[in-house]
Amino acid sequence: MAKKSTGDGVEHRRRLREYQKTNKELREDLNSANAELKLVSEMNKYYESNANTLRTMKAIKVDRTKPKKEEQGTVISLLSDIHAESKITLEQTNGFNKFNPGICEQRLEHYFKNFITLVKLTRRGITLDNCVIGLLGDIIHGFIHEEYLRTNYMTPVQASIWITDILVEGFKFILEHGKFRNITVICKIGNHSRTTNKIYSDEEALHSYEWAIYNALAKAIPEIKWVISESYFTYLKVYDKMLRFHHGHAFRYMGGIGGIYIPLMRFIAKVNRQIKADMDFIGHWHTRDALSSGACIMNGSICGANPYSIRLGFPAEEPTQQFQILDSNRGFTINAPIVLE
Repeated sequence: MAKKSTGDGVEHRRRLREYQKTNKELREDLNSANAELKLVSEMNKYYESNANTLRTMKAIKVDRTKPKKEEQGTVISLLSDIHAESKITLEQTNGFNKFNPGICEQRLEHYFKNFITLVKLTRRGITLDNCVIGLLGDIIHGFIHEEYLRTNYMTPVQASIWITDILVEGFKFILEHGKFRNITVICKIGNHSRTTNKIYSDEEALHSYEWAIYNALAKAIPEIKWVISESYFTYLKVYDKMLRFHHGHAFRYMGGIGGIYIPLMRFIAKVNRQIKADMDFIGHWHTRDALSSGACIMNGSICGANPYSIRLGFPAEEPTQQFQILDSNRGFTINAPIVLE
């Protein structure tokens, strides 16, 4: 009798493995379907047993009641690093930015208008009668480097006169449309406005074009409280918070891997041994940020990215300024950019 070929046995085993695999997959699908059916059944039972207690969500209504008297807040904004007469071209910044006196005036107009817009938006639910604006320096670009004598659109004197007129109109706009009971402007000196080759520790403010700008503003708008100090720091107590304002050029970046933040936090810790502040407000670094640690709020710039920042590889930030709400009960709450373009 002839033997069955070996090939038939191999084929038989192959088909058997396929049948077993298919059977396993079918069992898994069946188990999965049974589990889903059980879940649906349990959900139906739950719904049937709780049908009388389940309710649809009510429509949300806008609360139009006036804020309670105890819900008080202060608007804080920063205006700095305008560099009014500086020249920035698209060619110098790889197409990121351009800046000239005309653009400067437009961005400042947007600052004052958008500031009022944010005030109106945040006034719902809280009384915002007080306003503090940190005018933190580098209002003009100055002649601190030899190249600026050739590139600036104006001399420091011309720029000071020109920018003062624009700022007068801007602060009058806030006075008219802000509906604040009190407006305080903290005036700090930047490093670009100096009349000296090097930065002075003694009488730095008195050798600054911004000292003249700030005093001119104070005479033009006496309805606003102008705080013009010769000290590098200005302290202001608002509710239970001590605020510290300065331009931000008293410490150096040093090029560490942590960027500006490590030297900044070291500097704040050191200065807190003099007077403890709950929040520092600085400009200078052209970086708008509110540190998660709550130690510092940094301002952006009006001028935007320039050849210096491009050459050193810094991020090409959009021109923005700071807007912050200080709630009398909750502390620092809403932080937002004031968009300039």
